[in-house]
Amino acid sequence: MRTFGLAVLAFLLTLVATWVVVMGVYVLATSLGWVFDRDGGIAMGAAFVIGPGLGVMLGVVAAVVMAVRARRKPGRS
Repeated sequence: MRTFGLAVLAFLLTLVATWVVVMGVYVLATSLGWVFDRDGGIAMGAAFVIGPGLGVMLGVVAAVVMAVRARRKPGRS
């Protein structure tokens, strides 16, 4: 049960962190003038498609890595 809990925690933390980074990159890009987003389409794409999609992909990877590390016996590398 401990392995499952750690995997879920890793997934959720990675999902949130990825979404925050994607939105930060959007804010940075619009603030520095790299992109011009008059109607908010890029913001909606980043907030509702790119952020969660990339977050789920990276979250699955993080959950698998955490599960493998949690299942590894102490003393073995």
